Amino acid sequence: MIRLGQYQLNICFMLFIGLSLPLNVLASKVAGKTIIAKGEVSAIQTKTTTKRKLKRRSAIFDIDLVKTANKSKTQFRMLDGGMISLKENSELFIAKYEFDVKEQKGSVAMELLKGGLRSVTGAIKSEKGNYKLSTPIGSIGIRGTHYEIEIINGEVLVAVWDGAVDIDIDVGALAQQVSLGEGENFSYAKIDAVGEVTELLLPPENFNEGHSSDPKSESEETLAVQGDESKNQEEQTQIEAEGSEVAIEQEEPETIVDEDIEIVETPTTQESDWVPEPAIEELELIVEPFQDEVETLIPPNNLADLILEKTGSFTYDNISEIAVSSTLGQVSDFQASMTINFDSGTIPTGNLSFTDNGGEWFAAFNGIINIDAFEINVNFASHGNNKAGGDIEAFFINDLNHTLTNFNLFEIENRQITSNGSFRSSIKNVIMK
Repeated sequence: MIRLGQYQLNICFMLFIGLSLPLNVLASKVAGKTIIAKGEVSAIQTKTTTKRKLKRRSAIFDIDLVKTANKSKTQFRMLDGGMISLKENSELFIAKYEFDVKEQKGSVAMELLKGGLRSVTGAIKSEKGNYKLSTPIGSIGIRGTHYEIEIINGEVLVAVWDGAVDIDIDVGALAQQVSLGEGENFSYAKIDAVGEVTELLLPPENFNEGHSSDPKSESEETLAVQGDESKNQEEQTQIEAEGSEVAIEQEEPETIVDEDIEIVETPTTQESDWVPEPAIEELELIVEPFQDEVETLIPPNNLADLILEKTGSFTYDNISEIAVSSTLGQVSDFQASMTINFDSGTIPTGNLSFTDNGGEWFAAFNGIINIDAFEINVNFASHGNNKAGGDIEAFFINDLNHTLTNFNLFEIENRQITSNGSFRSSIKNVIMK
C-alpha cells in the first residue's frame, strides 16, 4: 500500500497516479490544498525538478517550491487548518509541513525566497520553536495567528496583525533578535540586507489593513476575468481531469528547471484523504458599517473548506438590508446582482444601480473570491451622463449563500458628488451547467 501523508489512497486512484507521477511525488507528504490560483502558479518538486501547474483543489507537498508569476497569486489551505496567500512574483519553499491530528501537534519549516506572503496560522504555533519561516535576513518564529511578510529591493518588511513573531537576524556584524506584535512595543518593521532594523508605528505602505495592497497601477487594470483569464477558467472548471499536457513555462535563471523536465498535473486527493479541520483560533474580522454583525462573518479557515467543497455558478441577486446615502439627496430604485463561479474562483459579472436627484448611479464589476474578501475591480461607473469611479468590497457572511457588500462611488469630474452604502445579497437563481 502506498500512503500519501497519513491517509491510504484507494486502489484505482493509486494505479492512476502511479502511471502518471514519479515516485518522489507519491512518497511526498501532502502539505495543503490550493483554494485559488490566479494566473500562472506552479510547484516544483525540488528532489526531481518536476514541475506541476497548480489549479483550484491541487495538492501541494512538503518538498515543493511554489512560484507565482507576474499578475498571479494563490491561496492555500494547509494541513493544520492554516492559510497561506502568495503575492505575484513570489517563491515559497515548503521544506517541512507535518501535523498530527490526534495530538494536535506538528512542525513547519518554510523559506520565502522572493515576493510576499500573508498567513493565518492554524493549530501549529511556534511557542516551542516548531513554526519557522526563513527569509534572506534570518528566520522568523511565528507565535501568533496573522502575519504578513514581503521582500522588496532586498528589504524584508514585516507586519503582525494578530499575535507575535520573533525574528532571528543572522546578517550584519552582530546577530540579534527582534520581536513584534502582541506584548511588544511595535507590530511593524523593515530590515535591510545588512540587518539594520527600523521599527515602525504604522504599517509599511505595501501593506493595507491586514493584507497586501496591489500596486496602484494594477487597480486601474481589469482583472481580465472575461478576457485572458477565460482561458484559465476553462482549465479550472475541469479540476478533476488528470494527465492533460501542460506547456513548459520559461523559468528564471536561478531555478533548476530546464526543457527536459517532466511536466505533470498535480494529483487530486480525495475528500476522504484530507485531514479534518482541527480546533483553531478564529480571526476577528471587522467590516463597516454593520459592526453589530461582525460575528456573522465566516472565519478564514472555515471559509476555505466551504469554498473547496462548493462547485457551480450562482447569482446573488436577492437583495436585503440596503443602507445607501448620496450627497444629492434621497436614493431609490436600488438593484444589484453578482455571479460567483466556484469552479474557477471568479466573479465574472456584477452590477449595481440606484437613483438620486442627479440621475442614475451605475457600476459594473468583476473579480475573484478570496478567503478574507473578494478582489473586485470596477470596470465602468457613471452618474447620469457623468463618468464615475469608486471601490467595491464584498465578503461571505453566515455561509456561502450570503454576501455583504460595501461600496463608495464618486463623479470623476466633481468628487464632491458621492454615494456610498452597504447591502446584503443571497442566492436566488442557480445557473445550471
